[in-house]
Amino acid sequence: MGTPDIGNPEYFRPSSPDLTLDPKLFIMQILAIFSLAALLSCATSTIAWLPPSPARNVYFLLDIASDHLGYFKLQQNIFEGLFNQLRNIISGTRVGVITFDENVQQLIKLDSNLKLADITTTKVTVRNLGNVFIEINIRDLFSPSEGGLPNASNVIVVFIRGRISDNANAIAAANRLRAKPIRIIYVVIGTDVDLTLAGLASSTDIVLATDVVEVDGYVQLVLNKL
Repeated sequence: MGTPDIGNPEYFRPSSPDLTLDPKLFIMQILAIFSLAALLSCATSTIAWLPPSPARNVYFLLDIASDHLGYFKLQQNIFEGLFNQLRNIISGTRVGVITFDENVQQLIKLDSNLKLADITTTKVTVRNLGNVFIEINIRDLFSPSEGGLPNASNVIVVFIRGRISDNANAIAAANRLRAKPIRIIYVVIGTDVDLTLAGLASSTDIVLATDVVEVDGYVQLVLNKL
């Protein structure tokens, strides 16, 4: 091994890269580019032909007399009756947890005009974590400017606690929405309930919560379809 001639300026000159074109490599690169372009074109056309998924919302209207405002934990095995009614609204096969805003008690203010104070739009988030978890913030239930639901094809779930006669405001508010293209599902909480359901007798979407159990700060409802 010879001694490097560091005194020669040519020693520090970088060597020129080999710019010789490899025909086979060039052809392979061209084919790869065309294949990628064809794949992207196919994917774009496939996406364009996919039918758009409709925006569907589920609204929950809680009666203002309920002391269960806060968090509800409805697991799959106690949610079957209600979920069967919502199957065409919520995509998925299992329902895990529904949580309500902890400040909802201060936000729900029903009046005779069916408006909620300081409310605009509804946010519904669905997360698939093995089960389907649905977080519904009912802060934005009604549109104050319209005095009603902002979108069509919605479902309202009305939680009624105690006797029907004690929840006249919530029932009347929901019934006034029947002229709109929505579906109303009543969840009656508690065992002291008038099963004739008075003005609700014509409704087929009634679920009776026969038991209310509080576990780890959550309220679990045992639901049965009437």
